Amino acid sequence: MTDARFPERWLNDGRFRRLSDKGYRTYVNTLAWAVANRSDGKISDEDLQFIPDVSVDEAARLVELRLWQVRRGGGWQIVDYKATQTSRDQLEGLERRRELDRKRSKDYRDRKRDVTASRDESHEESRDDIGQDRTGQDRTSL
Repeated sequence: MTDARFPERWLNDGRFRRLSDKGYRTYVNTLAWAVANRSDGKISDEDLQFIPDVSVDEAARLVELRLWQVRRGGGWQIVDYKATQTSRDQLEGLERRRELDRKRSKDYRDRKRDVTASRDESHEESRDDIGQDRTGQDRTSL
């Protein structure tokens, strides 16, 4: 699971203070959508219709306030995305790292289980002298 970050400084950023409730909701929901879909902050015209509680009418205001940029070929780019969010490449790298860590942990547990099992087997084999007198000890001196 990946979470969108909303830096504290945005609470006092004039760009956000000038947004209407609809504009603010549009920005936050498109930001969360971009993170969840690993779009690196790119939003197409078609995407907007699938993002909950987004007002297409707010796009021009988001561009005017420099929160979004118009992309060549259509759609928008969230302006501060690269500075505030984890990129697709970074997320994929983290996933690969987690998968390697899981495999390494599993291999370690398997090796540990194998060593423990072989130790238990060799320990059982050497236990056939339980309850027998020890050789070479003088019992009278005890």
